[in-house]
Amino acid sequence: MNGVLSADPRIVPEAHTIHTLTFQEMSEMSYFGAQVLHPMTVAPLVDKGIPLRAKNTF
Repeated sequence: MNGVLSADPRIVPEAHTIHTLTFQEMSEMSYFGAQVLHPMTVAPLVDKGIPLRAKNTF
């Protein structure tokens, strides 16, 4: 899948791509189990004001 989805498409067929997320939203998703980013990777980006673009690496 490309980008970040609203849910696991294997479980929720209607899952859709989320085009824009805040760092807080991404951090919360990671903390609660979304396997997009490790929860600790967001903090340094926020501290330095570095934007993040999620891409498919497969």
